[in-house]
Amino acid sequence: MSDATATASTPNRDESHRGRFQRRLLTVLLLVGLFLYSGLIGMRIGAYASGSDSSGYLNVARLLSQGKIVVNQRLVPGVPATDRSYLYVPLGFRSIDTKHMVATYPIGLPFLITIASFLCSWSYAAKWVMWAHALAGAILMYALGRQCRLPPGWSALAALILAMSPLYVDFSLVLMSDVPAAVWVMAAMICALRGREHTGWALAAGALTGYAVLIRPSNLLVALPAMLAIGGSPRRLVAYLVGGMPLAIVHVAYNTAAHVSLVSGGYGDVSELFRWSNVGPTLAHYGKWLPILLTPLAVLALGLPLLWRRHGRLVLVLAAWILVYVTFYVSYAFTHETWWYLRFLLPAFPAIAAAALLVARAGLEYLNVVRFLPAGSLRAWSAGFAATALLFGFDFHWNAELSTFGSGDGERNYPDAVAWLQREAHPRAVIFAMQMSGSLYYYSGYIVVRWDSIDAQNFAQITATAAAASRPVYALLKPYDIEQIRERHELFGTWTKLGAAHDTELWRYEGGTSDPFVLRETR
Repeated sequence: MSDATATASTPNRDESHRGRFQRRLLTVLLLVGLFLYSGLIGMRIGAYASGSDSSGYLNVARLLSQGKIVVNQRLVPGVPATDRSYLYVPLGFRSIDTKHMVATYPIGLPFLITIASFLCSWSYAAKWVMWAHALAGAILMYALGRQCRLPPGWSALAALILAMSPLYVDFSLVLMSDVPAAVWVMAAMICALRGREHTGWALAAGALTGYAVLIRPSNLLVALPAMLAIGGSPRRLVAYLVGGMPLAIVHVAYNTAAHVSLVSGGYGDVSELFRWSNVGPTLAHYGKWLPILLTPLAVLALGLPLLWRRHGRLVLVLAAWILVYVTFYVSYAFTHETWWYLRFLLPAFPAIAAAALLVARAGLEYLNVVRFLPAGSLRAWSAGFAATALLFGFDFHWNAELSTFGSGDGERNYPDAVAWLQREAHPRAVIFAMQMSGSLYYYSGYIVVRWDSIDAQNFAQITATAAAASRPVYALLKPYDIEQIRERHELFGTWTKLGAAHDTELWRYEGGTSDPFVLRETR
């Protein structure tokens, strides 16, 4: 080999060694980041049967483990409910006659909890499921970035943007279906984007779409961008439909058995919640909060059409993915009410993050920034670390501002309050509740009466029957319950406040059914 050849080959070997070292370093940094993130989420998760959604999912999971769909209401003997009454129906259920009720929530997330319960105790099953989804979402976001032709460093940045989004953090720490819905949609879209390579990917995309729909029926929206990603091949499209067919059959069968409805399931008719008058406020809400929840880089996603010539099919797929969710929920009654109602858009967040970074990278290329920051150079790595630190600092600030890290801790109040009640109250007691009703049903065997579904006649019957059967009557109430009771006067007679567990108060009924509501404090 000549000296000239040796001289020419040396820089190439040096570059090759440096490239391998940098790839290994990035891999180590990603693994360390994932490990730290797993610890942060794992220590903070509060996956308990709390409000309507969380208690609903756990109650459905337990019913699935027992092979039940319809369950008996817990009635005060001698005081039946009227047809379709919610007198004895906890949050997360609906009555189907005077004695029976059925859970209203989809079975996708509860089924995963049921599976996890065979691997660990029920106390930890929901926590493991939420923890696994939080980590899977971060990993899949990196994979989606690579599938969208972003380099490893940029894909890692996309994973950071999603994983540290205040909305993603908040709904990873409580038992809700929003993060799982986003994770299964993202998995479906990654497979769909690879669907042109092999029919098996299209088949997998269909199956993942089917399960995403089991978690949240509105995830059927992802079928459009998924089919655009797969392309026009009849063979691949048939594979996609075949992949989703078994899950579609499960969805239809369960909804038919539980709700006699193929479409709405337990949600009932929600058409009244979609109105044109909501569009303006919701668009303003999008503009205010999306740059906070996905960092200001989210605004760059608006430039996605500019990349049409370079990334034609990818631009079409990402745009469709974003638009189906943004458009569907733009007229929904609740979307604009507060920042965390943008949780309905979480399945579109990965597409927004990927689109924003594609535009950002194209912009840097257009400005020829590579002249100052050559790929793999120390300056390029320094710029990458600076960008990462800046985005992390932004997200950390807003997570602290919105108190997301403590959201799981607040959920612990529900089982704590039920445990306290069980120490204070007789096992045969009758409990008036509303916000605590789903939690009471899951964690105890008490008869629960919904105070928001009673009238004076119901109240007189229940309290008289309970007294005759030596059943003491209590009320377990959250601040919202107390505020509404004071305003609406839906409880009667004299009550004594026995104390509080966190923000949950326990009242004991002392007597009187026609008297105005009176609350006495214990001394």
